[in-house]
Formats: sequence, structure tokens, C-alpha cells
Amino acid sequence: MPRPNTIFLLIVFICAYGNLLGQEAAISGTVEASGIGLAGATVSLLKAEDSSWIKSAFTDDNGLFVFKAVSQGSYLITATSVGYESGTTSLTIKDNGEQKCTIPLQKQSKALEGVTVAAKKPFIEMSLGKTVVNIEGTTTTACSNVLDLMRRLPGISVDMNGAISMQGKQGVLVLIDDRPTYLSGDELAAYLKTITADEAAQIELITQPGAKYDASGDNGIINIKLKKNKKQGWNGTVTLLYGQGVYFHRDESFLISYKKNKLNLSLSASDMEAIGFADWQENRFYLDAQTGATTSTSLIHSGPKEIFTNTALRLNADYDLTDKTTIGVNARATYHSNSDQVPIFSTNNDLASNTLTYNNIASHEGFVRNDVVANAYLSHKFSKESTLDVNFDCLIFNKNTYQNLTNTTYDGQMNPLPDPLILRSSQPETIKVYSIKADQTYAFKNGIKMEAGLKSSWETTDFNANVGLYENSNWVNDTGFSNHFLYRENINSAYISASKTLGKKWEAHCGLRAEQTNTEAIQYIQNDRLSRSYISLFPTAYLTYKEDSSNEFELNYGRRIDRPGYQQLNPFVYYSFENNYTVGNPYLQPQFTNNIELKHSYKNMLNTTLSFSRTTDVITDAYVVNDTTEAVYNTTNNLATNNYVTLSVIFNKQLYKWWQLNLSGSAYYASYTGVVNDKSVSAKFGSYSLNMNTQLDLGKDWKAEAYVGYYCGGQASLITSNDPNIYMEFGASKKINKRLLIKADFSDPFNMYRMGIHTFMDNYHSDAKFRYASQLFSFSLTYNFGSSQTKERKADTTDEAKRMKLD
Repeated sequence: MPRPNTIFLLIVFICAYGNLLGQEAAISGTVEASGIGLAGATVSLLKAEDSSWIKSAFTDDNGLFVFKAVSQGSYLITATSVGYESGTTSLTIKDNGEQKCTIPLQKQSKALEGVTVAAKKPFIEMSLGKTVVNIEGTTTTACSNVLDLMRRLPGISVDMNGAISMQGKQGVLVLIDDRPTYLSGDELAAYLKTITADEAAQIELITQPGAKYDASGDNGIINIKLKKNKKQGWNGTVTLLYGQGVYFHRDESFLISYKKNKLNLSLSASDMEAIGFADWQENRFYLDAQTGATTSTSLIHSGPKEIFTNTALRLNADYDLTDKTTIGVNARATYHSNSDQVPIFSTNNDLASNTLTYNNIASHEGFVRNDVVANAYLSHKFSKESTLDVNFDCLIFNKNTYQNLTNTTYDGQMNPLPDPLILRSSQPETIKVYSIKADQTYAFKNGIKMEAGLKSSWETTDFNANVGLYENSNWVNDTGFSNHFLYRENINSAYISASKTLGKKWEAHCGLRAEQTNTEAIQYIQNDRLSRSYISLFPTAYLTYKEDSSNEFELNYGRRIDRPGYQQLNPFVYYSFENNYTVGNPYLQPQFTNNIELKHSYKNMLNTTLSFSRTTDVITDAYVVNDTTEAVYNTTNNLATNNYVTLSVIFNKQLYKWWQLNLSGSAYYASYTGVVNDKSVSAKFGSYSLNMNTQLDLGKDWKAEAYVGYYCGGQASLITSNDPNIYMEFGASKKINKRLLIKADFSDPFNMYRMGIHTFMDNYHSDAKFRYASQLFSFSLTYNFGSSQTKERKADTTDEAKRMKLD
């Protein structure tokens, strides 16, 4: 395989060579209404001589459109949009380069009677380095939040812990409107549940992010784009949801917006309360590392019950200072409380002495979290070809986690043994993040489009763990496990990228991002300090070839990084029970991934992607067994080098006017080499998953949807494998009138969703099975109020995402 730098230089050479060729013409322009770009308008390119159709496109949020690979000749360009008179302009292509035009549309003088005009985007579209799923206007929003919605996306899986994978790999970064959430793990899952699927307009699955994005998130980015407010005056939406499984789930939300002239405001709030549970059973086998014989076993059963609430408030405001300059602010505040009752009972059998013991663990644990994320931005258009965006972000995150644990051990006759473990802990933590960035785009007359930017971010994490043990009728501070951990991180970055069309069928895009990372980790109690500073380069390159109107190919390459999160670095010990705990690793190194993709799209109906990635210093969960005490603790190490080959296929088609079918499947083959317990190990394995989502328009404002996802299981890492699982969900909606919508949804109706995880090492083996509160029937009412007058608005500026792990 060519070296990454060689590939990058090759694409740069192709860009330069294509600039000399200059064999392609392109047509770009803007569809406007009252001087404002009109989003979602349909633009068609026709031959002037006979008005025969050549191709069509939709305008973006700024009203912009582009036609590439246009031959010399005379053309008509027509634009249509619901509520506006159609517009037409003509132009002649005499030479290569880019021709520009503007098509103004006028509002219709009277409403159309008996005619329905629909300009519907395809459900799935392929774009440079990403797959775009158009949610707005589909039935996929039936009674689901954004996290539930992700389960239905092609190539995406979400387990019951909320961990998100793309094409079988975790390490995915999630953005909201191109802006960072600053969350991951459980915190991210809880936040995504506060956003209703009705709020989502589009979701971008970016498997190969460009240079403008932060290099973190080595397995891609999911960018959730919310609907834009286009209605004049006061408008709003209220949604009430109630769900019932084993326990209840309720969710209330409202969105209110105001738009007048240059001012656009929106405020949304949600409040959720639910009870969750899990049923966990695990068999543990402790082995003699030399002979492989089982020396002892433990049978563990737990049924934790979780009560949680989540309240979120979001504010968006923007104001057009001039026709070319917009300023705005976005803010989010979240309050999340969680309380768990975790009973654990284990039966332990020492085979050497034929001795039985029992452990009964009662743990009351939980947390209270509140955070505020704010963004302020300025967007200025020097011209249609040149823009400047400046963004400032900040995050203040507070979380106080607590645990009260009692572990009582009994002999074989169920007599309690002396000195039970009685523990209490409090772990307050504060995170502060500040970042500033600037991005500029410019298009040259020779067809080259440039983009460049600078960014700096500063993060401080302060974690203070206080652990007390109850000994001799007194609480004693445990200095061995108490800890005060301070983590600082500064990342400075710069990038530049360029794109150009090459001839009639080719387009190239290349970029380079440089990031300087400075970190400092301090353990005050152990008086230990660790500092690092390093510079990394992240090239990206894309080459597309359009064979004809039906077939398009893309070859791309990118390098990414996944830096360890502060909790993975934090050496604090968190108990599950006496001989089972989790501990961080302050010596973790970042992992780097080089990824190559080959993509093919047939009529935007059948999309195929073949990718190869190689990751070094893979950050992997590791289990360490104390042969004397048989204590098992979970930590994180840089264990391996990983090669990953993935094939994904997506089929989406409007079979009939009333039936949309979406099928997707992905298969992967992975090979790992690494060191576990000072022993070189290797593994090769593969797996696949299949998904089906079908949407039905039943008439009379009835809509229905069905989703089925199947994962075949298989080995997942050097030391773990997973069982197969299947997840199903069915939904229906009915529009009562223009303002009232009712929905019903049934997730996991046959209660089939299970997770099985197996761990295998020379001296330890375990088989665990989990069942969660996945079965839920929910019913919701959505009511819209306010004016119906619409006016297109300028799109929000975009921002990049930054890596954060707060799980």
C-alpha cells in the first residue's frame, strides 16, 4: 500500500495538473426571493433548442446550486419552489470555466387550488466523503428521539448503553449543526434523547471528514442538522409523550420561535423522566495460565434499577447586521440527575479446596450533572465566492458522582464472615472548555476553491475523589484510593484545503490539517505529574469520477486521531464490588488511523463503499486478574495494531408513491496484533449487520414505518466477542388537522433484544448476558401553533467539533 504522504502528494499533483487542463465548464448560481437565498428550490438544466431535460438539483440553505460537467452550448435554467412563480434564465457556454447566474422568484399572487406541488429530496444521498440522510418530511420521526433515530440509519448501530458505532467501529464524534456537543458515552446518549426526531432535518454520516473538521473522532463524524425556522412572527410546537414498558417513560418538550425582518429567535425546552433496568448474569472462570485448568468460578447476578431525569434548555438567536453580515448566539443548558439501586449476588467456588462462599452487594449510586454550552459567531460574505466565519465556544460542566456500597461475604452455610467492605465515595468534577476559530473560503476565477482556518482550544478538568471505608465502627479516609486529578489540554490547529473540477468527469479535493497538542496531568495525592507536547499532520484527499448520469465513483484518503478522554486517563478506582473495579491509565497514548475508501453510487439508489483502515496504538479495554485475590479490574491500554476492511451497501428506492424502502448491510474483517499480559497475541475475525427500514404513506394522512436491525455477532477485539442480536421497532402517525399530529411507537415488541459479551484470556474467561428496558410502547401528541407565513432565512454558520469524552 502506498504511504499516506505519497497518496496526498499524488492528489495534490492531480489538482495542479487538472488546473492546467481546464477541460470542464460548470454553471452555478443563486435562486432568490426578495433578495434572500431560497432553500430547497428545484433547479433544472434544459437544452435551449428543444427544452429537453438534462439534470436537476436542489438549492442549499443559502439558495445556491451548481451543475458540473456541462458541455459547450446554449441552455435554459428553470427554478421552481412551492408558493412562488417559476423563473427561467438562459445562458451560453462558449469556453471552459464557471458560468454564474441569479434566478429571482416572485410570490404567487393567489394560492393554487386543487394542486399539490412536492419537491422531495431522496431519503439517502451520497456526497463527498459522506452519506446524507434527509429526515425532514419522512415518517422516520414517529415517536422517537434523535438517539432512537440513529438506530435506523444505514451503517449506524447504537447499543443499549448508548454507545454509537459507524460501520462497526466506535470512536464516532457527534455534532449538532456542525457544532460540538462536548459529550460522549452516557452523557451524549442522555442529551440526544432530549432532542425529538421531529426537530431533525438531515443527518450527515461523514466517514471521511475533510481538513476543516477537527482530527479527533478517528472513525468518523455524525452531524445532526436541525430544522431551520422559516415562519414569520410567533410560532411554536408542543409535544407530549408517554411510554410504558416494565416501567414508565414520559417526555414533554416545546419549541417557540419568533422571526421578524432581520431578527430570528428560537427557544426550546424538554423535560424527561424515566425508570430503566437491566438484568445481568455473568459466569467467571479463573484459570491456571500454564495448564488452562479452571481453579475457581463465580456466578454473578445483578438487577440494577435506574431512576433518571433530564431537563434541557436551548436558545438560538441571530441578527442580520447587513445583507452580508450576520451575528448570532447559541446556548444549551442541561440538568441531569440519576439514582441507581444496584443489588449484586455472587456464588464463588474454589475448586482446589472445594469451598463455597457467597457475596451480597448492595450499592446505591448516582450523580447530579449540570452543564452550559454557549457559542457566539459572526459570518460575513465579502462576495458570493468569499466568506469569513468566526466562532467562539465555551463549556462549563459540573458533575457530582456518589456511591455507597456494602459487600458482605458469607461462608457455605450462609454465615456472614467478619469485616464486610463498607465504602462511600464522592467524586465532584468540573470541566471548562474555551475555543476560538476562524474559517475563510474563496473561489478563484480558474475554478479552484480554497478554504483555510485557524483554531485554538483550552480545556481544564478538575476531579476530586474522596473515598471512605467503614472500619472499627468509624469512617476512615482511604488514602490509597482517594485522589485529586487535574488535567489540562491545549490544541492549536491550522488547515488549508483546495478543490477543482478536472475535465468533464473528474473532481479533486485535497487538504492538510496540522494540530499541536499540549497536555498536563497532575495527581496531587501521589504528587505525580505527566506532561506531553506533540504536533501531528492530517492529510485528506478525494477524487471523484462521474462516468455517466447513473454511475459515480469516489476514492478518498484521510488520517485521524483519537485522543484518550480524561476519564480514561484518570487513575481513580471505582468499585463495582470488592473484587471488581475500574481504574484509569494516565499513560495512555493517542491512537492514529489511516483510512482509504472506494465508493460507487448507481442512480443514487445503490451505494457501495469499500474501505480499509489501519490503526496504531489502539486504545482497548483490558482486564487484569490478580492471581492471589482473584480481583478483576478493568482498565484501558494501548494494546494493539488493527487492520480493518469494511464493505457497506445501501439501497434506497421509492418503489411506489406510497412505499419507500431502505436496505443496508455492512460486513467487516479485522486483524489485531498486540500484547496482552506480556504475551504477543493476534486475532483475525469478521462480522456483518443488516438493516431494513420501510416507510408507508397509507393515505388520509396516515403514515407507518417498520425497522429491523440484525447483528450476527462475532469477535470484537483481541479478548472479547459478542453474541448475535436483533432489534425491531414499528411506528404509525396520523395528522388530525393542520396543527395536531398523533404518533404511536412500539420498540422491541417481542422483547428479543439481548447482549452477550464473552471475555477470554490465558488466566480468565467470562460469559455475560444483559437484558435492558428496550421494550416500550409510547404515544405522543404534537401541536403546532402560530402563523403560517414563511420566508427563507440565511443558514446558520457552521462550526467544527472538538473531541470530548465525558462518559
